[in-house]
Amino acid sequence: MLDLFRRKSKPAFKDKFLPVILLILAFWDLRTELYLLLDHLTLTSIFYAIRHHTLAVVVLISSPSLLVKYGLFNNFHSPNQ
Repeated sequence: MLDLFRRKSKPAFKDKFLPVILLILAFWDLRTELYLLLDHLTLTSIFYAIRHHTLAVVVLISSPSLLVKYGLFNNFHSPNQ
């Protein structure tokens, strides 16, 4: 089967900052919830933040993998390389 969508070369310079931009946007989306969590840390507030900002939470959870994949952490090597 042809791997048409798999990238064979290293990401371009502008592509390296995609995870950073995603992280900034995720924190921007969660800024109000983070202020509330700093004031009152409860399980209800954590569940509310996860439920109502699911995409931002997924970006934060997957950010280490994205940073390694796009080459911003050079000292970590994925097993496929």
